[in-house]
Amino acid sequence: FGDYQCPACGAAHAVVTQILNEYNGKISFVFRHFPLPAHNNAQIAAMAAEAAGEQGKFFEMHDVLYENQKEWSESNQPVDDYFVAYAKKLELDLDKFKSDIDAKKYEKVIQQGVTDGTALGVNSTPTFFINDEKISGGLPYNEFKEKIDKALAASQ
Repeated sequence: FGDYQCPACGAAHAVVTQILNEYNGKISFVFRHFPLPAHNNAQIAAMAAEAAGEQGKFFEMHDVLYENQKEWSESNQPVDDYFVAYAKKLELDLDKFKSDIDAKKYEKVIQQGVTDGTALGVNSTPTFFINDEKISGGLPYNEFKEKIDKALAASQ
């Protein structure tokens, strides 16, 4: 569960990327939205990721949002100032991208992430689940790797 404007999530993104590259095809990564109320642009960033996902580029936008978090996070108009430019680089249909965001088309999907996370005891981001183990906050690469290796060994 993550929030695109959360600095801790932004820091964890590099570790997650490294883990996903190393364990490609061995583990599943599911990202669920959990925009925190304190982050003014978290909800709209989640909308941007979902709008890109509608065009088959969710994780590409996901990566761009985290990699450029410091650039857009305090903007008063992140869609016009930054997200449309990111969508253009990803070769998305810009009119559809912007209209989907403007229509708040993905509000229910995002809210479902919050509802599901809350039911699982999520109250901060990032929160990870490796099978049934809840991990609040990011972990250093070696600790993440150790937990994944343990979970993979248990599933053999």
